[in-house]
Amino acid sequence: MDADERRLELDQITEKIIGCCYRLGNSLGPRFLEKVYQSTLAHELKKTGLGDYLCSSAVPRN
Repeated sequence: MDADERRLELDQITEKIIGCCYRLGNSLGPRFLEKVYQSTLAHELKKTGLGDYLCSSAVPRN
């Protein structure tokens, strides 16, 4: 796979992820805790075939 093909694949994945995020935000709105959005986004990503790209990392907060 050359660089152009890889870039196209990444653009398509990015478009799907952003689409899931917009649908999630529009349907749930701003009233829930972060955990609700995380689990709902994970479900949406799995439905679109992006479940393999899911990861979770703890970011230390100061």
